[in-house]
Amino acid sequence: IARERNLLLRVNNQYRFMSFYRDTKERLDRGEFGRLFYLQAWQNMFHPPAKETNWRNQLKQYVLYEFGTHALDLASFFFEALPTTINAHIPHARPEFESDVLVHASLRFPEERLAVFSFNRITHAPQKYLEMRLDCELASLRISLGGVARCSVEWSGPAGRPVVKAALLKGGEARAEAGGKSRAYSSSARGEFATATASHLRYFLTEMKKPERSIEGAVHAREILKLVFAGYESARTGETVHLGPTAAHAG
Repeated sequence: IARERNLLLRVNNQYRFMSFYRDTKERLDRGEFGRLFYLQAWQNMFHPPAKETNWRNQLKQYVLYEFGTHALDLASFFFEALPTTINAHIPHARPEFESDVLVHASLRFPEERLAVFSFNRITHAPQKYLEMRLDCELASLRISLGGVARCSVEWSGPAGRPVVKAALLKGGEARAEAGGKSRAYSSSARGEFATATASHLRYFLTEMKKPERSIEGAVHAREILKLVFAGYESARTGETVHLGPTAAHAG
């Protein structure tokens, strides 16, 4: 309907507008880290639907549907493609929870690339809102969303003594690791959920001023939803679901 009426339509997959994800994508595009070939993403927390105080506490399709869309969108953002297959496992590890609270999925992307996702909402381990590991030809990248507290002691050759390094960030951080060394190349001291949505909204308003209004962002969001439901189907049947080789919207 939007296409027929030349209306603008977008879905707020706002994570890709956060500074550390956007900066990572720009560096990948410049070839700074070489070719990206493997992506891991995971979430750890104890947060079943009963802990929600809004519409989410009624969801039967919970983690993969409500949260997984953002992680899947980021994977397609970094790979600039949608996956060709998905194989998902959603065990009823805690039978008192009817909805999915533990999800493991592996996805194949074009050009021999792979992504693995693990979302665990019933772990008592320290909370990790969203962690990502991107393995590239020249470096491995670690992107943390949801707060970072880090303290390390390293030997400084020029100073001839140990140097203490500490970081306390409420937003997130992206680091490059290679040759036993680790360096932060992008960080945010504050949370960026609201600012990322604002950036997305500014993009939306700019698009509104154009005579021809693209809805490719909404088309891509619909493909991500298809991917989510393919994941549920894979978990139900125990089979790998094959998807069409559609290019993802990368803007």
